[in-house]
Amino acid sequence: MSECVEDLQNWLSETPDGNPGQVALKGELAGRYCWDGYCVGSAEFCTNGPQGGDAGHGGYLRVTFSNAASTCMEVAIDGAEPRFADSIAINFRGDAEIDAAIASLEFFASELRSIRKLRVVH
Repeated sequence: MSECVEDLQNWLSETPDGNPGQVALKGELAGRYCWDGYCVGSAEFCTNGPQGGDAGHGGYLRVTFSNAASTCMEVAIDGAEPRFADSIAINFRGDAEIDAAIASLEFFASELRSIRKLRVVH
């Protein structure tokens, strides 16, 4: 977890509508995963958590992949040809979008773990 998060309790508050047992984030939470081997880089997230609605309510999740050395990444936007990139950031704005991003990342992880177990046949 990122050093910007020292104590989770310092980042939580009661929700603005005062519903007991519900909390909201004060500020941002972030985390980073680094890899080091044949390629070197990192993946990060930063979010202020659900904020009670669509993008206009301010909730967001930013996911970033960064190359430090030899990590080959390409990005294609709106159907354009893929281009090499050293850093790719995607922002999801709104509570439903945050939930959809989380579900998508969980799906990717599950499917890719299953595929990784397959043996390469020559």
